Amino acid sequence: MGFVIFIYCFGIRRTIIESYAPVNAWDLLIILLSDVNLIIYFVLPFLLYFYVTFLVKGFEYHILIRLGSYKKWVLMASKKILLYLALTIIVWLLVAFIMSIGLPFASEWSSGSKLFEPTAIMRQYFDLPLLALLYQIVMFVITTFIILMSVTTIYVFLQSWRWISFVVTVLYIFSFVSWKLFPEYLAKLSLSNYVVMFQTLNLWNNTLTIPLIAIVSLGLIYLAVQFKDGKQIVSFTSFQTGIVVYLFVLVLGTYFMADTRSNTVIDLFLLNFFGTSSEGYTFLSYLYYIVIFFGFLYLAQIYLASEFSELSYYKIIRYNSMFKWMGEWLRNILLMAILYLFFIFILTLTVAYFKGIEFSFRVTVVEDMKFTSLLYHFFINGFLQISIYILLSITLQIVSKSSSTNLVTIGIFIALLFPGYKYIPVGLNGYSHLIYGTSPMIVSLYLILIVLVEGVCIFYLLNKKYIFEGV
Repeated sequence: MGFVIFIYCFGIRRTIIESYAPVNAWDLLIILLSDVNLIIYFVLPFLLYFYVTFLVKGFEYHILIRLGSYKKWVLMASKKILLYLALTIIVWLLVAFIMSIGLPFASEWSSGSKLFEPTAIMRQYFDLPLLALLYQIVMFVITTFIILMSVTTIYVFLQSWRWISFVVTVLYIFSFVSWKLFPEYLAKLSLSNYVVMFQTLNLWNNTLTIPLIAIVSLGLIYLAVQFKDGKQIVSFTSFQTGIVVYLFVLVLGTYFMADTRSNTVIDLFLLNFFGTSSEGYTFLSYLYYIVIFFGFLYLAQIYLASEFSELSYYKIIRYNSMFKWMGEWLRNILLMAILYLFFIFILTLTVAYFKGIEFSFRVTVVEDMKFTSLLYHFFINGFLQISIYILLSITLQIVSKSSSTNLVTIGIFIALLFPGYKYIPVGLNGYSHLIYGTSPMIVSLYLILIVLVEGVCIFYLLNKKYIFEGV
């Protein structure tokens, strides 16, 4: 591969030199590491070929048994992916630096950088060419890592060299067909737009797209491998039909809630997750909050009821401690809450895309509102609020020893969600509280205080041995 990269880069260098453009070494390095032809035709197939060879030869059942789970095997494979990528980048950079011999080095962009598309676009977003180069390398590594991790996950399910060869071949054909033949309105489906930074910037006008896609993709890969392991997720999704129906309602609700007043995707977030408040209250925002957050709480409560119904002396002996027993399944519920928040975040972005809403992080419907505050409130306060719902449900389940409290609990929450109950910790993750002047940090502190109080109550109840008498 190094020889191919050398020959190809030499041709690019000669073209740039013969153009007599006033470029420096950074321009050449960025252009060489952003060349789509080189990536799609040489680097990507090389990585896919050697990685599939590793998968076919390296997937041994005795290794799987020794590791104990598919998740650990995928983790081991991911280290191999990072090794492949590190070696590829080192070789590529080495060749690029050799090609830059004779060109002037400077810390700033050259005047000739405006003449070439990669550098002309990159200099609009990065003050220093070094940052642009580092960003291109990181983005290439992230995108390629996700592609290879996806191949690994598919192989875990198929476990056939014929099928994985077919999948990789289709992926490779798609990579250059989508690049060469896709019309402009399908540009967001083209793989080439995610392996070179200047094309990503040209398409999305921001530097956050790749990290967001990476987070979602790695979350989905994690869930898929967990499902294969069949230990934790399977028990949570034993009522798959209900979950599918719920997700369908969620998608429809998000689509029809997309407000025409939204100028940007962040406006859409603000209006969709407004919640309830004495000011600006709408019945639709109230219903949407119930579907989004109490729908998830209902699913979590079913899982919770299942855990309590299966509680026995055998389980208590197995875990040695009630706290270990609780910690095992509570960790799964909280993990699902985090993944759920990311899911509805991506769902909203997707709906915004199909609705043709501007993909920008500007807030236009409210004055003096920062994007970072919105993001913080959605994820941090959203997670704390869900934690309060779940911990209170656990407390009531322990006290009543009956699953009939589930619906009663949700009913109480829905009633308390009406505007006017400002200091009751229900619905405080709605954006209405931020719009009307409450700091997201103050909301966090209040929610953390409630979580601690609930934690102390549960600790006290679990220490009372008679609570579980008769199980």
